[in-house]
Order: sequence, then structure tokens, then C-alpha cells
Amino acid sequence: MAKSRRASVAPTPRTKSSSGPAAAAASSNPWATAMALAGLGGFSFPEQMVIIWFALDAWTHFVIEGLYLFFALQPGGAQKSSNPLAFIWREYGRADSRWMTYGNPDVLAVEFPTVFLMGPGALFCLYAALKRSAWKHVAIIVVSWCEIIGARTRRGSHPHRPPTFSNPPRLRLDRPM
Repeated sequence: MAKSRRASVAPTPRTKSSSGPAAAAASSNPWATAMALAGLGGFSFPEQMVIIWFALDAWTHFVIEGLYLFFALQPGGAQKSSNPLAFIWREYGRADSRWMTYGNPDVLAVEFPTVFLMGPGALFCLYAALKRSAWKHVAIIVVSWCEIIGARTRRGSHPHRPPTFSNPPRLRLDRPM
């Protein structure tokens, strides 16, 4: 009888640099798995947070606030629209009726720059973060500063605010969401 010989093959060593969906699927960390499947596995956790933040920020400016502009410029506004997406602004208008008024110039003055400047600014920061550009920090600081100033202007705490936003007479505080 002949002895069977096994060919001894050395196992290939696993390196830490293996990444991608296959490596993520083998991971026991759900966050790492999700980020690798989203194509963000090579980014650090703070970089992932910046990317996610500016993706959500751009989506909010373009979709949510862009919908307001779309409905505000239609006859009857969101209040008379049969579009299911107008529901967002009808509900918002229950708390603050300025957003329900057809073409309110004060609200439009706030929303136009938000959609057409801050939306592209958020996309610019997202692109800079994804490309790991050297100028991403400057872009993030500028866009974030503009977001803070915009939020202060909307809330009525900015020293150069329009009078309608400093003391909104139609703001209903007795009807919380």
C-alpha cells in the first residue's frame, strides 16, 4: 500500500489592509460593516461623521427646503396642494402660519439663500471630504459658520434680523407638535 502524501501548503497570512465589503461582512462591528458597504470603510470615524452630516445637510436643503420653495411659489401654496409631500409643510404651518402663506416674502427671503447657497455649499463640503482635499477644512468652517448665522437669523436672535422674525405674531405656541 502506498502512503498518501499530503501537499503541505502554508496558509496565506491575513493582512490588516484587507478592506471592502467582503472584509466588512466578516467583521462583527455593525458600524464598520455599514460604512464599508457604503464605500466609507477607508475613512476614520470623524471623517465618516463629517461625510454623513454634509450628505444629510445637502439632502435637507435641497429636498425638504426645496419643497417649500416649490409649494410656496404655486398658487395656493402647500395648503391647497394635493401632493403628498406638501403634508410636511402643512404640518409645519400648523405651528407657524408664516410658512403656510402663499409667497410670504419674509420666509422666501430666508429660504432662497438656504436652498441655493447652503445646499451647494453642503455638497461642496461633502465632495471635499470624500476626496480628502486639503481645502476641506476651510470649506467646512465657512459653510458651518453660514449655517450658524442662518439658524440665528431664523430664530430671531441675530442683531440685524428682520422685524417679522424677531417677534412673529402668528407663531402658535399653544399647539405643540
